[in-house]
Amino acid sequence: MVTPLRPMELMLGKTMPFAVVGLVDVTLVTTLALVLFHVPFNGSFPVAVVLLAVVPDDLAGCGLFISTHIATRSSRP
Repeated sequence: MVTPLRPMELMLGKTMPFAVVGLVDVTLVTTLALVLFHVPFNGSFPVAVVLLAVVPDDLAGCGLFISTHIATRSSRP
């Protein structure tokens, strides 16, 4: 890999766009559920926001881990 970026910067650059899109999707769906369909919200709103912010990033990280592992495994003779 020839890049001026450090590995952590490269991983963040690959995962953050997916995490942001996921967070926007979760926010949109949650807002529609609360406003349009009148789904009751029970629980702590700040805890829900923190957890909803973490989940898309975790999913993007899992995808990056799997793609890295598959690429590494398939390149071996």
